[in-house]
Amino acid sequence: MLTTLEQIGTPAGVSHDPVTGEMREELKRQADLELGERTVLGSYVYIGMIFSFILATPFEQDFPKLTLAYIILVGVLSILRLVLTLDRRRLYAAYPKAWRWTLMTLILTFGAAQGFLCGFTFQQYGVSNVSLASMLITVGIAGGAIASYRSHVRLLRCHLILLFLPALVTMLFLKTGPSLALAFLVVQVYYGLRHQGNMLHKVYWKGIVDNMLLELRQRELEAARNAAESANRAKSEFLAGLSHEIRTPMNAILGMADVLWNENLTDSLRNQVGIIRRAGQVLLNLINDILDLSKIEAGRLELEQVEFDFKELVQKTAEMMASSAKTKGLEISCSVEEGIPSILGDPYRLRQILTNLLSNAIKFTEKGAIRIWAGRMASEGPLLKLQCDIADTGIGIAKEKLLAIFESFTQADSSTTRKYGGTGLGLTIAQRLAQMMGGRIEVRSEVGEGSVFSLAITAPAAAVRKSMDTEKSAQDLREAVRCSRPLKILLVEDNEENQMVVRAYLEGTPFQLDIAGNGAEGLEKFKSKLYDLTIMDIRMPVMDGYEAIREMRKYESLQRGGQSGPVPILALTASVFKEDYQKITAAGFSVCLMKPILRDGLLEAILRHAKP
Repeated sequence: MLTTLEQIGTPAGVSHDPVTGEMREELKRQADLELGERTVLGSYVYIGMIFSFILATPFEQDFPKLTLAYIILVGVLSILRLVLTLDRRRLYAAYPKAWRWTLMTLILTFGAAQGFLCGFTFQQYGVSNVSLASMLITVGIAGGAIASYRSHVRLLRCHLILLFLPALVTMLFLKTGPSLALAFLVVQVYYGLRHQGNMLHKVYWKGIVDNMLLELRQRELEAARNAAESANRAKSEFLAGLSHEIRTPMNAILGMADVLWNENLTDSLRNQVGIIRRAGQVLLNLINDILDLSKIEAGRLELEQVEFDFKELVQKTAEMMASSAKTKGLEISCSVEEGIPSILGDPYRLRQILTNLLSNAIKFTEKGAIRIWAGRMASEGPLLKLQCDIADTGIGIAKEKLLAIFESFTQADSSTTRKYGGTGLGLTIAQRLAQMMGGRIEVRSEVGEGSVFSLAITAPAAAVRKSMDTEKSAQDLREAVRCSRPLKILLVEDNEENQMVVRAYLEGTPFQLDIAGNGAEGLEKFKSKLYDLTIMDIRMPVMDGYEAIREMRKYESLQRGGQSGPVPILALTASVFKEDYQKITAAGFSVCLMKPILRDGLLEAILRHAKP
C-alpha cells in the first residue's frame, strides 16, 4: 500500500516536461498544497451528505449501530483532514512525505467508506429509493473529486474505483434487469468522470508547468536586464574615467596653447602654436565623437528643448565654416527661406550636425563651391518639417557606398582615410541625432561631380522672439576684467599642469589665486579665509569635490551663520554625462565648467558668479 501511495503522489503525464530537478520538486510541492486547499471543502461536504442520507431514508432506523459507527468514522476522518489541510503549509514544510501520504490515506479511506455504504444499501435494499439515494450521493462525491484531485490523477482513479466498485459488484450479483441496467450506467459514469479527470489533469499540469517556465523566463530576463544595466553602469564609469583622464591633460595642452596665442609672438612661433591649437581641437573633437556615440548607443543622450531661431543658426554655422572654405579657395553661399518661425529643439546638437556636414563638404571638395539651402517643407499642426541641403562639387560617392558611409568607423573608400583623414564617426553620429530629432539624413551623389546631403528634422514651432546675443566680445571681456574689483579665488585641483594653466589665465588680472592640491587641503584653506569664489575639480585624491563641498557648505552654515551668503563654488569636470551634471548641481555647486576650458570662458564664468 505504501508503494501505491508513493506512486499516487507522483504527478502523472509530466515525464516529458522540460522542468527537472529542484524545479520538479517545487511543482510537486505546489500540486500537493493545492490538493490540500481543495480538499478543505470536501470534509464539510461528506458530513452534510451523510446527514442528508440519514434524514431522507430509513437507513438509520434499520441499522442504528452501523449508522452510528459510520457517523463516528466520517467525523474522525473529517477532523483529521481539516487539521492537515487548514495548517497545510507549516505541516508540509516540516513533514512533506508524511503529510502527503496521510492526506491521501484519509481521502482513500473516505472513498472506501462511501463505496462500502453504497454497495451495502444495494445488497440490503436492492434497486430502491434508499440505494438510489446512496448512489446519487456517491456520484456527487465522484463529480467533486475530479476537480479537487485533478493535480493527482492516480489518486483520482483510485478514489473513483473505491467509490463505484462495491456497488457495481453488488448490482452484478443481483442479476436483475434494473440492477444490470444500473450497473451499465455506473460503468459509463465511471469512465466519463475518469476521462474528464484526465483532461483536467493535463490542463492543470500544462498550466502549472507553463507558469513555472514563464517565471523562469522572467527571472532570466530580469537577470539579463540586471547584467545589462550593470554592464552599462560599468561602461559609463569607464567612459567617465576615460573622459576625465583624457580631458584633464587636454585642458593643459589647449590652455597653455591659448595662453601662448595671446602673447606677442613672432609669425613663426604663432604658426607653431596655431598647429598645436588645431591639433588639440581635432583630438578633442575625436574624444567628443566617441563619447557621443557611446551615449547614443546606450540611450543616454537626451536632446534639450529650448527656443531658437532656425534661420539664424544655419546662417551662423555657415559663417563659422566660411573661413575654412576660403582657405581652400572654395566659394560658400547660404540661402534660408524667409518666414520660418522660432522652433523648440536642441540648437547645440543641430549645429553639430550641420557643422559635420559642412566640414565633410569642405574636406572632400578641392575646387568649386559649397551651396547651403534651408527651408520649410511642410507643417502638421504645431510641428514643422524643416530641411537643409548642403551641396558640394567634391569627389562624390559611389552608389554602392551611399548607405555604408553612415556606419560607424566607415568611409567610402580606404584611400579616402589615407588622403583626407577622419574616423568615420561624424556621419554616424549626425544620422543618429537627426533620427532623434524626428528626421534623417539622405544623400545623392555622383563620383567626380559632388554630393548633396539633405537633413530633415521635425520640430514644434515656438513663439517668435528676437534672439539677443548676450556674450561679450573678447575686447569687452578684457575691459570688464581690468575694471573688476580684486577677487580672492581658491582653486582646488590635484593636477599640477591644470594649476599652471589657471594661474597663467589669471596673470595680469586683479584676481588673487590660492591653490590647494586636494579636497581636504582645499577645505582647510576655505575655513582659513573668506574667498569671493572657489573653483574645484570633482575627481581628486584624499577628498573628492562632492565631499569637499558638503563640508564647506556645512562649515558655512555652522560657523558663518549664512551672514555673508554662500561662497560661489564652480565645479571643474571632464565628465560628459547629464546625470553627472545633475549630481554636481544637487551637491551645491553654482555652475559646472567643462574641461578643457579656455581663458575667456573661465574669466567670463568668474565675472558672472563671483560674489558682488
